[in-house]
Amino acid sequence: MVSLPASGSVFIAPDSVILIRGKVYNYQQEPLAYASVGLYGRSIVTVTNTDGVFLLKIPYTHRRDTLVVTYLGYQPLRIALDTFSGGELKFQLREAPVELSPVWVRSISASSIVEQVIRNIPNNYYQQNDMYSAFYREIIRDEDDYLSVIEALVDIAKAPYSSWLLNDQAKIFKGHRSQAIKQLQAFSFKLEGGVYNASVRIDLIKDPTLFLSREGFPDYV
Repeated sequence: MVSLPASGSVFIAPDSVILIRGKVYNYQQEPLAYASVGLYGRSIVTVTNTDGVFLLKIPYTHRRDTLVVTYLGYQPLRIALDTFSGGELKFQLREAPVELSPVWVRSISASSIVEQVIRNIPNNYYQQNDMYSAFYREIIRDEDDYLSVIEALVDIAKAPYSSWLLNDQAKIFKGHRSQAIKQLQAFSFKLEGGVYNASVRIDLIKDPTLFLSREGFPDYV
C-alpha cells in the first residue's frame, strides 16, 4: 500500500536526478530493516535502514519506470513512478510465508558418517583414468620479503578412485623459479613440498590414510 500526502512533490531533480524518500513497514506497523528498493530491470537499488527508511537517487530519464520493494517473507510491491504525487512514500508489505520442505533429524555416530563416506566413494567419485592440467606455486617468505618463488604448469594423471594400488602421477609441463640466494643462506631447513605432494597427496579421498584412517575411527566424537 502506498500512502501519499495531498500536497507537495516527491520529486527533487537537481542535475536531472530524482530523489525518492520513503519508509517500508508491515501490517503491524513495524519497520522492515534492509528491505530492497529499486527500479525493475535495472541495477539502481538501495536498502532501508534500521528504521525502514530509504533514499533512492534515480536518473530523470527513468522517471516512467517501476519501483519494486522486496523483503524476504513478504509479497513484492511494484508501483509506477509516474503515479507518485508527493511527500514521503510509505510502503506497507503483506506477509507471504515461505513453506520449507521438512527436514528429518537423526542421531547417528560420527564414525558411522565416515564409514558411509568411504563406502560411497565408488558411487561419488570418478572411476576412470583421467588427465588434468593444474597450476602450482611454492613460496618461501620472510614476513613481506619473498625469498623463493617457484611456479609451474603441471600435468596430473589421476588413477581411478576405486583403485588403491595405482598411484597418481604429476609432471611439470613448464615452470620457472626466482630465488634470493644470499638471504636463503640463513635457512638450515626446508619443509617437505614439491609438485607431487602439493598437487596429488592432498587428495583425501584418493589417499584416505591422511584423514579417513579406519584406525582413527574411535577418535571421532
